[in-house]
Amino acid sequence: MKQITSLFFFILLICSYQYIFSQSKTGNIWYFGSYAGLDFNSGAPVVIDDSAMGQWEGCASISDQNGNILFYTNGVTIWNKTHSLMVNGNSLLGDYSASQSAIIVQKPKSDYLYYVFTCDNNDAIGDPDTTDGVNYSLVDMSLDSGKGAVIVKNELLLKRSTEKLCCIKHSNNNDVWIITHELDSNKFCSFLLTMDSINTSPIVSYSGYNHTWYNHYGCMKGSHNGEKIAVAIAQDRCQLLNFDNSTGIVSNPMTVLGDFGWNSPTGIYGVEFSPNDSILYISAYDSSSASLYQLDISLPTEGDIVNSEILLCHYEGVLGSTLQIGPDGKIYLAHVLNDYIGVVNNPNTYGFGCNYIDSAIYLNGNKSNFGLPNFINDQFNDNFSSSKRIITLDSDIRVFPNPTTRKITIEAEGVESIEVINLQGKQIYKGKETEIDLSTQPKGIYIIKVITDKQTISQKLIKQ
Repeated sequence: MKQITSLFFFILLICSYQYIFSQSKTGNIWYFGSYAGLDFNSGAPVVIDDSAMGQWEGCASISDQNGNILFYTNGVTIWNKTHSLMVNGNSLLGDYSASQSAIIVQKPKSDYLYYVFTCDNNDAIGDPDTTDGVNYSLVDMSLDSGKGAVIVKNELLLKRSTEKLCCIKHSNNNDVWIITHELDSNKFCSFLLTMDSINTSPIVSYSGYNHTWYNHYGCMKGSHNGEKIAVAIAQDRCQLLNFDNSTGIVSNPMTVLGDFGWNSPTGIYGVEFSPNDSILYISAYDSSSASLYQLDISLPTEGDIVNSEILLCHYEGVLGSTLQIGPDGKIYLAHVLNDYIGVVNNPNTYGFGCNYIDSAIYLNGNKSNFGLPNFINDQFNDNFSSSKRIITLDSDIRVFPNPTTRKITIEAEGVESIEVINLQGKQIYKGKETEIDLSTQPKGIYIIKVITDKQTISQKLIKQ
């Protein structure tokens, strides 16, 4: 087999996916920021103005199976479907300024019980024990004529926590892992929620970088397949780790962006996975500007992933913050004190063909601030469906770039079509020739897309 030895080249496999809108609508109503809202029930986001919530950072919303709002929260107050205070829904121990102040999880096998997990702000420099940490409350939606009531409130899970809180479905597809991180350590804590109860003794993993008082903020997200966790570690870096959704163990940390250090002005804040989990999006900001990065995390090594970094956008005067995938398979980016939010229209596409638009949705004068609703990792999985199966690189399709002639040779059986696309999404070549000359094209990154008679698609990225 011909080998590629130059470090100037790298090859990437990306599954090709299409979106199918399904009937799973429990995440279709979003309330966030200063009285902002979106309704996805028509398939595309429609701006709504009936929110009672003003929130600086993290928040959560939950709807019924038909897409009707049940309740929403900033981690301190819970508002019911009439936008009124829920019975006993005040004084929760989240915070107005916590990155992931709240997340809502329906109790496994229950039609009317919902857990609200909250996370406190941790700005108490030198005195982290003054914070309330991670707690849970329980909402019974059968009470107060279907408007719900809090029946358990502020039960402690972890006292000395950072502001990171995410939930990942267990491999049994019923139970749920609630994952957070301890302050002043590299300790992940995974609490298991079952149909019977929540286990308050966590599975503990010591993995990755220490989270201290100056990098305690930023978001943590689970991949949609439950196999990875991405962690924004504020002024330092973003790490990608393995997650075992059978055992709750976190392992194999990789620093994929950053290592900025103590004096960095950069705040790494938002993280989100593409629907097919091959691409990671990261938002960062400094005192007066913000940036959006893209990384291909299906590459085999940490170095390859780091080298795949693309700066999709850098903009002055606006602070980018939370990233959140929507029911439509697009990824949304909140802007601080701004009445627009951004959107990545094709998040499975590596490069500028992902079509990020900065001021995509006008919120009718309301503000998104730092936060968008926080959801469990598989919230929208039913809305995504694979249309093609990937061919393995070694056995079926091989792509060989030549660094001298800048020609690409493709070895594959039953080729029906080959496309070459640049990172701006422009098609450079389409046909069946298996030797393609790129010497007349600018040097850069190109996507090679091969379709075979097996109705399989393989996409490979080369740097030429």
